[in-house]
Amino acid sequence: YNNVDLMKYYKSLAYKESAADFEIEKDIERTFPQDPLFSKKSENYGKMLRVLIATAYHLPHIGYV
Repeated sequence: YNNVDLMKYYKSLAYKESAADFEIEKDIERTFPQDPLFSKKSENYGKMLRVLIATAYHLPHIGYV
C-alpha cells in the first residue's frame, strides 16, 4: 500500500454512518469532558470521531465497544 491508497481507504471508512456513531460521540464527551480540544466545537472532536468510526469498520470483529 502507498499513502494515497491508505488515505482513500481511511476516508471510505471514516465518513460512513455507523450504528455506533451515537455511542462513539457519547464516549468522546465522557472521556474528555473538560478538555476544550475535544469539545464538540473543536475540529479535534470530528477527527477523533472519524478515527474511531474508521477503526470500528476496519476491525469489524472487534467493532466498537
